[in-house]
Amino acid sequence: MRKVFSLSLAILSLVIGGGYYNYQMKQAEEQALDATLLANLEALVSIELPEVSITCDKPDNKKGLCFGPFGKLVMCGEYTYNECVWMGSQMYSCYPPC
Repeated sequence: MRKVFSLSLAILSLVIGGGYYNYQMKQAEEQALDATLLANLEALVSIELPEVSITCDKPDNKKGLCFGPFGKLVMCGEYTYNECVWMGSQMYSCYPPC
């Protein structure tokens, strides 16, 4: 009986020790992963964007780059079109037909 009790106590202590070791290794692995993710995030944030120059036509012209066809409706002969309005973005361009 004493041998069975000693053997089961030894097995129990090995299981508990193995579980504790596994838990500690998992914690260290998660901390290393967190540190890696943080380093990658810092590297992504520190990327500097290149200087971008926006070239728009002068607002006096009322047409061209950075103007969009979102103004009031205007007649041009038998055609109608929207008046060019300053948008401030190179994504838009507007050239009236007249």
